[in-house]
Amino acid sequence: MRGLCLHAPGAGALPLGTGKRHLTPDPRPVPAVPRTGDGRTDATGVGKSYVACALGQLACRRGKRVLCRRMPRLFDELRLAKAEGTYAKLLRKLPTLDLLVIDDLGLGAITPAQRHDLLEVLEDRYALRSTIVTSQLPPDKWHTWIGDPTLADAILDRLA
Repeated sequence: MRGLCLHAPGAGALPLGTGKRHLTPDPRPVPAVPRTGDGRTDATGVGKSYVACALGQLACRRGKRVLCRRMPRLFDELRLAKAEGTYAKLLRKLPTLDLLVIDDLGLGAITPAQRHDLLEVLEDRYALRSTIVTSQLPPDKWHTWIGDPTLADAILDRLA
């Protein structure tokens, strides 16, 4: 997977999985962020992405494997992996990440194939690894955004 861990001050972009070579791991656990009633959703410019990336950066500094992607880019990478015949390999790699940050969920329309991809990614990580999702769309509208009631239930169950 071609990816960047996140940007480290003074260190440039860190290739995925190389945080341990570029940063001195900090053995302290990454602090938990308490959930609020609406999670990390709000209007543009309030800092959702900043906070999510800051947590990802902290995880990198603690020696964790992190991938931060905007939802549209993640969907593009999954679509391209299908076309190249590397989809199964990518799906096997995503659950090995300690933290997956998905930014801008619900920014645009979602296709049936993307619904299934999102479920696959979240299912493989469910109860095993951490996932941070940011969205401008309030959680009570996510079900409608996903479109398919059965898949929406499954996807949202894995995010709750």
